[in-house]
Amino acid sequence: MADLSVLARAAALGAAAGMRSMAAPAALSRHMAGAGKSSGELERLFAHPSAPTALRLASVAELVADKLPIIPNRTDAGPLGARMAAGALCGAVVARRGRESAIAGALVGALAAAAATFAAYHVRRALTSDAGLPDLAVAVGEDMAALAVAEAALRG
Repeated sequence: MADLSVLARAAALGAAAGMRSMAAPAALSRHMAGAGKSSGELERLFAHPSAPTALRLASVAELVADKLPIIPNRTDAGPLGARMAAGALCGAVVARRGRESAIAGALVGALAAAAATFAAYHVRRALTSDAGLPDLAVAVGEDMAALAVAEAALRG
């Protein structure tokens, strides 16, 4: 029987990736750095000494780019696929480290990323268009939520 806490962590990381695609990989890499020997290529990649810095920089770049008007809609095929891929990768690593099926973790992470992508899109739209809140304030709130969800998933 699957350990639901491990799959819940995979889902939470997927949700964070759905809000901000690089938030989950950056957090996972930071938590894995120096955590001892990693088995599997993905785990070694996330645990590589330069990975936390590289992924943190990518995450910061995404946080800035998200505020630009030229960025495509997160629900378009390309951005949605990238968010699902990030959720799947993180879910697979977390599941494998928790001695669960990497495939199950990847599936849970990808589905959670897709769900969170659409949920966050509609919440942001409702808060800005319908409620009249400033987009920048809502976007920064979403940034903080994505980072908090990723961190919470890894502390559990």
